Amino acid sequence: MHAVSAAPPFNQARWTPSLHRTLLTIILTVALAARLWFLSTGVPHAVGIDEPAIVDRALGILNTGSWNTHAFDYPSLVIYLHALVAIVRFLLGAARGEWASLADFDIGAILLAGRFVTALIGTATVWMTWRVGRLLHSPALGLVAAAQLALLSLHVRESHFILTDVPVTALCILALWLSLRASTLHTVAAFAWAGAAIGLTAA
Repeated sequence: MHAVSAAPPFNQARWTPSLHRTLLTIILTVALAARLWFLSTGVPHAVGIDEPAIVDRALGILNTGSWNTHAFDYPSLVIYLHALVAIVRFLLGAARGEWASLADFDIGAILLAGRFVTALIGTATVWMTWRVGRLLHSPALGLVAAAQLALLSLHVRESHFILTDVPVTALCILALWLSLRASTLHTVAAFAWAGAAIGLTAA
């Protein structure tokens, strides 16, 4: 009897680079669309219960010029992030004549800009999850993991709000990815990047 040759592994036989890129693009597009869908819900009068705690402190930075939040029940990094988002949104709006001073700065515009950035961070987390899965096992595993997170209801929902949940999840995945990468490369730079990601996660 002739031995039957084993079929090549699925990820080697069928997962061509072009197919892989196409599937990843579809997953990321779906992830972004899900996170942008109904992004303006509740703006400006029925927002998430904790969104004002971050937005008000970010606006305090704009109004006072001081980066001391004077409150530490929320991590400072997410407040700094949305202060920067508000600064960029204010400058863009001022350039287009939407307002002439901070007193005229529309709270709805601030909330939408912050939510948009959160949605982008949530989508970036899907991409980083793909990188982790690919690094740990195979391209197929990376795509499966990314697809699961892309439509994970809790992550999709939280990606609509200016809260800490999505940024800290993104930084945790980033820290994991860079740590795995450092364990492979064994370079000072790789470990430094991993350490920086872990520090930002703690912040």
